[in-house]
Amino acid sequence: MRFRVLVLIAALSTPIWGQAAARPHEPPAGADAAAGQAASLEDACISDLRLLGTAQGTYAGLHPDRGFARKLSQLGPKGENLVGPELPTGKKDGYRFTLTVKNAKSPVSHYEIHATPLVRLIPTQDSYYVDETGVIRWTAEDRRAGPTDPQIKQ
Repeated sequence: MRFRVLVLIAALSTPIWGQAAARPHEPPAGADAAAGQAASLEDACISDLRLLGTAQGTYAGLHPDRGFARKLSQLGPKGENLVGPELPTGKKDGYRFTLTVKNAKSPVSHYEIHATPLVRLIPTQDSYYVDETGVIRWTAEDRRAGPTDPQIKQ
């Protein structure tokens, strides 16, 4: 347990993962409360995606025979305890998180995590995507983000 926590802390303190969230666009000056709340949720979601990416890398390192986790629950307290209790439920900080693995064989070498707003507070609230590369991608359209969408600024 202590090793896993230290690995996670070390990973989160590195420059690429430890930066403040960088939304692809800022709410306009004088934006209303909904836009401000959406921006706060977007920041939290980006941080959650970074944490999930770090947890996936740690999980794969602990289980080279399995590769990446197939379910969010494998990363939480009932699994390897690499993330808190909320993310494995698939809902946190106003977003729904879904984990998909592309290959049914072990070890899992490719995964995708989609994060979509539970409720769109503004029409342009962002959806996000990340895979094993760690590159977080986004869209302000009312759909899931994917691997061809623009990446957020690190």
